[in-house]
Amino acid sequence: MHELIVKVKCPYCRQSLMDEERLIDDLPSVKVYIQFNDKKGLLYLSSIYGSYNIFSETYIYLAESFMAGDPLEGGGFVILNGLKFNTKGEIIELDTPYPGGNLFSLASGGAIYIRDPHLKVETGQLNGGRFAEVTERDWEVILPYLEENEKLFDISVERLLSVDGKILSYNKVYRKVEAVELKILSGTHY
Repeated sequence: MHELIVKVKCPYCRQSLMDEERLIDDLPSVKVYIQFNDKKGLLYLSSIYGSYNIFSETYIYLAESFMAGDPLEGGGFVILNGLKFNTKGEIIELDTPYPGGNLFSLASGGAIYIRDPHLKVETGQLNGGRFAEVTERDWEVILPYLEENEKLFDISVERLLSVDGKILSYNKVYRKVEAVELKILSGTHY
């Protein structure tokens, strides 16, 4: 089995973030401290690139980590590619880019860019989010991150845009999920 295993150090103090005692996927996990509003605790991530296995001492949805701002104006966002490496080291698509519900978790800002060319993620999974058009400005924001992924993990942008053997436009491959204004939270019309 071909797996890319990461070992992570703090970029500031250079201390290892690997936890030899908390194993995930039978390997040391990556241990990070997270805090959002009144929620805080330790988050343990699999050290296998592409594994979604985690353990958390606190319950925070994916979108809660970037709930501020417009991604086109420096606000937070996440890129969710929904890919993994098979046993031959080839990149393959997951059955669905996001298998769970509560993807957006009533977030008040930010965006999630999902590689979902077959439209498998459904509105019912968004929980406070809505699908929006991926514009050229969106692409200009996320492209540098995809290019960095290409350098680090050899996942080319061309491969990310390849669907069923054809290279498609970014807005046919990626979908944008953004926050919806919740009237009860904004103080307007109940």
